[in-house]
Amino acid sequence: MKITNHGNLDHSCCTVIKLNNVHIMLDCAANVGSLTPYLPFSALQIPRLDDLPPHHDLPDILKRTHGNTVLVNTSLHLVPPKNVDVSIIDAILISNSSQLTALPYIVTHPEFRGRVYATEPCVALGKLALIAICKYMEQCPTKRPKVDMSTIPSHVHPIFKTKTRLEEIYTAENIDACFSKITPVRYNEELELFGLVECVSIPAGHTIGSANWIIRLETTKFRMCLHPVNLRTLHFKWTS
Repeated sequence: MKITNHGNLDHSCCTVIKLNNVHIMLDCAANVGSLTPYLPFSALQIPRLDDLPPHHDLPDILKRTHGNTVLVNTSLHLVPPKNVDVSIIDAILISNSSQLTALPYIVTHPEFRGRVYATEPCVALGKLALIAICKYMEQCPTKRPKVDMSTIPSHVHPIFKTKTRLEEIYTAENIDACFSKITPVRYNEELELFGLVECVSIPAGHTIGSANWIIRLETTKFRMCLHPVNLRTLHFKWTS
């Protein structure tokens, strides 16, 4: 068995485990902290945002606030899971609706051939949350320009300092294509992956539709558990 973490920071869980040559991704979250350096979106014209002075580095893209914070005036980008070979992923198990924010990037990739499983409430709530982001941006009166994010100076935010791979936030069409490939499951419903691995979702109890997953491999099983108080904590428990 091999375990590889592809998440960015503690709150973007994305772990791939290899069992009997079956690759299972546990959760698929993007680093939403990458949204902090962007100029806030608003469905209304707000003069104090429109009139922010430009920054000398990129006057058309960067704006200075009164506290000398630099904000990026472009379309939104997220940090997807890092270094993922989507072609080898056989299945993705989602634990709750907050841990699928990177799913459209993975599932709509042309090389992805795997399966995705989540509880029915998790699927419904997760899709509503992602669609809400798209609808909100569509209502904004001013359209943001699209630029090469590698040109953003490193002093603006740490994600630009490390030249982290950024993906433009998905469209409603991407979301529909993604969620059409998810198979909803019920609690305690047994899933068999290629006759080699069995997976069962059990109630986690901290959000609607949240699930802890039990994965069985011959005489060994382990559980993927999210701590009921801190959703950023991922625990593995092996039992024989």
